[in-house]
Amino acid sequence: MADTVVLAGEGAIWVQPDGPNTELVYLGCHELGDIEEPLGDVRLLYCSTEDPNRYEVIDSLQETPGGVTTSMLTDVRKTGDTMETLRCPVPLYVNVVSCGKKNVFDNWDRSFGLQQSWVTRRVLSRLTSKDPETQDKAGQAFDITAESLQRILGFSVAQLDISETEDLFDIAFCNSERCAGNCGDAQSICTHGFVSSGVLAGSPINQADVWETDDGGLNYTLKTKPFGAAEIVISITCFEKDKDTTRVIAARGTTDVGNPMEIGYSDDDGATWTLVNVGSVNGQYATGPKSLFALDFFNIWLVTTGGYVYKSEDGGASWTAQTSGDKTSQDLNAVEFFGSTYGYAVGNSNAILKTEDGTVWTLVTGHTDQAAQNINTVSVLSRYRVWVGYAGDGEFYYTHNGGTTWSRRAHTGSGTGDVKDISFYDEYFGAAIWNNVAGAGTLMVTINGGTTWRNLATPVTHPNAGLNSLFICNQRKIFAVGDAYSGTGVILRALGI
Repeated sequence: MADTVVLAGEGAIWVQPDGPNTELVYLGCHELGDIEEPLGDVRLLYCSTEDPNRYEVIDSLQETPGGVTTSMLTDVRKTGDTMETLRCPVPLYVNVVSCGKKNVFDNWDRSFGLQQSWVTRRVLSRLTSKDPETQDKAGQAFDITAESLQRILGFSVAQLDISETEDLFDIAFCNSERCAGNCGDAQSICTHGFVSSGVLAGSPINQADVWETDDGGLNYTLKTKPFGAAEIVISITCFEKDKDTTRVIAARGTTDVGNPMEIGYSDDDGATWTLVNVGSVNGQYATGPKSLFALDFFNIWLVTTGGYVYKSEDGGASWTAQTSGDKTSQDLNAVEFFGSTYGYAVGNSNAILKTEDGTVWTLVTGHTDQAAQNINTVSVLSRYRVWVGYAGDGEFYYTHNGGTTWSRRAHTGSGTGDVKDISFYDEYFGAAIWNNVAGAGTLMVTINGGTTWRNLATPVTHPNAGLNSLFICNQRKIFAVGDAYSGTGVILRALGI
């Protein structure tokens, strides 16, 4: 079937008057003008040549982009319009809907989101008429300037091949996107990454694997095994150590009764590993794929059983306990930061810790309805906006005020199963994994800050035995890994098309 064009009549305009992850308002009788997205003029850099009055271009750079601008037109009615009441910057969305009702947000084929949209001018027209021949509908226009334009495409999900027969627990990518130039060839986001695995169930000798990809997940190379027999690699992360070196850190997810928590790090893409004991509590271990969080070489956090939070300021070579079971004795399952100061750690029995200086942690009271539930995952969008995902009842909860209050956000699996992972690219675009009571996983996304969630891959469309963690590259590329199914570990890749 030939690719189809978008018709203007398929556009549906939505606004969130109170910001991301709040009520959506459908603007049915509104029209949007051209959207202009200044990307920044290109400035050429010159150098003189040996010829008099001759210069050659030696480089170029793109200057500062401008705000995204458009205008909205609608009628003046006897009741007020939502756009007339706006005083703060808001998200605006233009959804392309070819099938289904336009006033159902998640019927989009693709979406254009104007983030932080300010109304900069309002114009009223045709409010009066001096005779019947000039009488027409009264109208109003709103000039709009937005910080950025979010282009969301429809996703296609595929399972990638890997020669791993055991469960896959975590996936991480290390490289940034770049254009061809002085730093080398062009490189797409999420080209270089690593995947961690479990071990053969019940085997006392099997060792967990680490796999590397340098072509965006199409092919995987088996690396040296970092830990001993029967010890899984539950969490893995990577970051630039210097301009020539990527450091990979793997966390052991199995107890060793005679030794403390252990991580391994590698500066040669997993060919060799340096093992480091973390703390001194024998039997301690990491419990989940999000137990490790690395902002950079100097800011790395690890959470473990017994309510411990550790930090490394030297790339994982040494660790200091920031909490030692004194804030909570519950196992902590995940940790994430916004910058180097605002962080949250979450765990069993609704345990939530937060820090506002990157060092001192305090206990936060979660929602009372979730007191008996374990938290698997956390995503920190800002100092005040945080999401958590629960095991046992499969619920999302969020806070917009730094943990003072928590609210539930429903999705298709609410009430049963486990939320295994939740992650946000920014305040608008996020992804999550929910496993049903049978253990099979669904990958879902939100493009409006979490108000609504759309399923991309389900056990029907992509059979699996459970998904464990995900990695958002950008708004057009997401990876997820899961337990072995039909003899191979599962890697899903969702691409915007």
